[in-house]
Amino acid sequence: MRPRPSPGTAGSPPQVPPLASSTPSAIVDRLSLGVATLVGVGRSPFAPGTMGSIAALPLAAGLALTPLPVSPVFLAFLTPLAMLAAQRAGRLLGEPDASAIVVDELVGMLATFVGLPFSWRTVALGFLLFRLFDVLKPWPANQFDRHWKNGAGVVLDDLAAGLWARFVLGYVVLP
Repeated sequence: MRPRPSPGTAGSPPQVPPLASSTPSAIVDRLSLGVATLVGVGRSPFAPGTMGSIAALPLAAGLALTPLPVSPVFLAFLTPLAMLAAQRAGRLLGEPDASAIVVDELVGMLATFVGLPFSWRTVALGFLLFRLFDVLKPWPANQFDRHWKNGAGVVLDDLAAGLWARFVLGYVVLP
């Protein structure tokens, strides 16, 4: 990890508290960064968004094996937590939608598979469709991406992409 400039340097991001710091604020910062980067997956030098989507697959598959109410309730619980983590991590990293923030990929991937039965075909097609819609950003994802420069916008654009992927997967590809 490269050293960060001191907080007083003009134009520099705020300094991330050292690991040894145990103040409540430093602990929340570390937890937020851990959640937002999916425990470091987002720091991948190669396509962090894709790596975050791949990291989300085991949880998405596991939720597909649960009774239907579990996955939408889990997604509804996770989404605001992801927004909070993304907001704080964006501030710590100096950029609201830093590439290291990949918790939004987790939310989008979970939305892609809500209510669908598990199969390897579904997983492969859902992954490809989510990545496609995450890149294309159809409405309303493009609105969140362009106009909401905060944790909510970061997560909601991927949630919208995931819902598009879910619609196409569930009603066009798999029927």
